[in-house]
Amino acid sequence: YKSLLISDRTTVDDVINILLNCYNSKERVEQFSLYEVCRSQEYQRKLHPDDCLLHVQHCWTSPNEFHFLIRRNLDFRPRTKGPWTPELPSIRSSSRQSQPATSQQSPQASETPTKGLSNSSLYADYENYFYI
Repeated sequence: YKSLLISDRTTVDDVINILLNCYNSKERVEQFSLYEVCRSQEYQRKLHPDDCLLHVQHCWTSPNEFHFLIRRNLDFRPRTKGPWTPELPSIRSSSRQSQPATSQQSPQASETPTKGLSNSSLYADYENYFYI
């Protein structure tokens, strides 16, 4: 068993990535899926890669009847790299960068401060854990 410390924003893909790192695996996250399994109703539901596990677990009526199961995707096919064709002509950009600035920004837009993330708040949400 592995104990994982996750937050309510940790997704299925995040957990699969954590598990692969725990076992020093070089395999891709896309090769695996996570399933919600209910013993009493005898079903398995494949979770979406963006599902948050703690939200799924919170909906369980009885934690003893449910668990998560990781499986390898049998239909996974890695992308093949196509040939690079550098001979293609470049297309001229029509973005704002290539045009002279004719209008000025409003003073309000330039005065709005951006919010930065502090390093101490990055792990503040990791108060929950679960077993796989």
